[in-house]
Amino acid sequence: MSDTGDKPTDEDVNESSTAFIQTLEQSGFFDQIRSLEDNLQNIAGDLGAIGKAATQRIEETESLAAHIIAIEAVLKVMLRTHEVDVEKVHEEVTKMTVGSSGSPEGSQTVHQLVGEIFTKN
Repeated sequence: MSDTGDKPTDEDVNESSTAFIQTLEQSGFFDQIRSLEDNLQNIAGDLGAIGKAATQRIEETESLAAHIIAIEAVLKVMLRTHEVDVEKVHEEVTKMTVGSSGSPEGSQTVHQLVGEIFTKN
């Protein structure tokens, strides 16, 4: 501060600010800020890629669901005019899913879906 009183002069403020900035530069603070900015930009890019991949998976899932619904609709119409033994279908489901389901009855989910397909609405 100057000797003219308690209030700092513009020159005192400029010197103090310059000294503070030099201290920050010497400590590597600005390099750390640049590095942080780079890292944040990389994270933003990665998040964008994750979002794009998630959108693609959703589109693929919707397409798969649409195909399954279409096949199910065809089966329901066919079952109205063609006799199919439901028990034989359940036996086949058991054979096909006993290994992957870990249950001697096979996949209960697949059995439930078979029941829904055979239900006439």
